[in-house]
Amino acid sequence: MSTPELYYQPGGIAEQVLNRCSALKQPFNPTIWAPNGHMQSALGLLRTLSAKGSYTRQLVMTSDHGTLGLDWWCGADKLSYAAVDAPVVLFIHGINGGSHEGYIKWACVAAASRGWRAVVFNMRGCNGLPLTSARGYNAINTADVHVAVQSIRSRFPFAPLMAAGYSLGSVLLAKYVAEADNGLYSSDQQRQQQQPPATPPGVSMEDLGSPAAVASSGPGSLPDLNGSGLVAAALVSPPVCLHSTNSKLGKPNSIDFLYNLAVAYKLREYVKEHLNSIEAFGMPIDTAAMMSSWTVSSFDDAVTMRDLGYPAPHFYYRHACSTNYIPHIRTPTLIMLSRDDPFLG
Repeated sequence: MSTPELYYQPGGIAEQVLNRCSALKQPFNPTIWAPNGHMQSALGLLRTLSAKGSYTRQLVMTSDHGTLGLDWWCGADKLSYAAVDAPVVLFIHGINGGSHEGYIKWACVAAASRGWRAVVFNMRGCNGLPLTSARGYNAINTADVHVAVQSIRSRFPFAPLMAAGYSLGSVLLAKYVAEADNGLYSSDQQRQQQQPPATPPGVSMEDLGSPAAVASSGPGSLPDLNGSGLVAAALVSPPVCLHSTNSKLGKPNSIDFLYNLAVAYKLREYVKEHLNSIEAFGMPIDTAAMMSSWTVSSFDDAVTMRDLGYPAPHFYYRHACSTNYIPHIRTPTLIMLSRDDPFLG
């Protein structure tokens, strides 16, 4: 049994949250058959089978012709689903994940049980999305989160919008909230910088599937956004520092190294799935090195660094560290992590 350690500024919204969410103060007592984080992670895979429901996919085009997916849970995209001012919760998945993941599904179930609209942000090329631009997803491209927030806000302008990011999704969300809270995506800047996107060259809307709606990130149809556009955010299981996470997972004599191998395998599968698009767009990756990369660091060296222009992986990891951004967050934010999380840096 372990008692949670709480860090917050006394008074204000923190006290209100603790009064309403008593579970945050209760000791954690794992079940007998899952006494540690490794077993809990393994059993967590079963959650994918236990949450019942379906999604309606909305495709969103970015200004660089990227394709994002907003998956609305059980008809939440319909006006008749709830009142126009019913809260909306945006969930952001972890590395190589998507709305099909069990933890995301159960988060949607929890939101729906409260009468809220639940929507999942699927990153570029993930969960069946085509790769329609010369860039895949990564831990630093917060512009995609901004586009998703804009799309939801334009669809339900009277609804309070919250967001929860998981693992890599929490890294991306932390960076987005800090940057947006400090004016990076202010309305004036947004109108000056964004141009209405067209369908990517050689790609038709039919190629993108059969979405219920296709939204544009052009400025003509967007609401005015100040700050993050969120009333609250939650960072769930954030690695906090990708640089130290990579060092921790990179020790071959540690059981945590198995997670490194598993993630690297999924990353290779992602590139293989989109290899034709990658070659068509002329993305500067080392395909041979990627195919032989068995760790996340070696994959990033062959793919991510070349795509983003970093000289070495540790520059990318340090740039993405949430510790750079958490002190600058102004949106009310809850950060939840476990001491024995193998990805905790």
